[in-house]
Amino acid sequence: MLTASTQAGVLWLLSMLAACALAASSTFTYRMLVWALALFVTVMVLGSGFLLPWVPSTGEVAAIVGCACGWQVLRPGSPVFAALAASACTALAAIAQMQQGAPVAVSAMLSLVVAGIAMGLAKRGDFAPARMREQALTGLVLAAPVIGALPGVMSGWQSAVTINLAANVRPVERFPDWVWQFVVAMLALGVLRQMWVRR
Repeated sequence: MLTASTQAGVLWLLSMLAACALAASSTFTYRMLVWALALFVTVMVLGSGFLLPWVPSTGEVAAIVGCACGWQVLRPGSPVFAALAASACTALAAIAQMQQGAPVAVSAMLSLVVAGIAMGLAKRGDFAPARMREQALTGLVLAAPVIGALPGVMSGWQSAVTINLAANVRPVERFPDWVWQFVVAMLALGVLRQMWVRR
């Protein structure tokens, strides 16, 4: 079963990976930094439920992240868009932390620091070459719909298990944990292999 904390963790990881990949693809000037921070604060205020009764769902976050990464893959020469999209993804990551009870200041600072480190490291030429950033963005575009659909799939699976148990039919087993562990392990091995091949 996909718990709320696991779901928030996956959303945070997706949003922060997108923010880091987009930040590495952008060019930050002082003026752009002001606009990016203004967008960060705006998304935080709108998405945290302070002013509006709207908190982004898993599908909405995945759609925003997937569209932002997809646009950057299709139009790689737009550093302004990359900076603003990185800011929005960073705010979505902070909101995912806040949904689990983390204080607003801690969530915002942690997300901004991680994105800032990625942006600073990207200035070094050997940290994230253009091809690696493009591969990361493409992977995020492909992962976003899967992550967005995951709560619905898990809910449907649980419904099928409940119906089968109620009907006294041979019950469908709970979705095995090893499947998710295998997918995550293969993803991590792929990233490590890609980093090793680059060196």
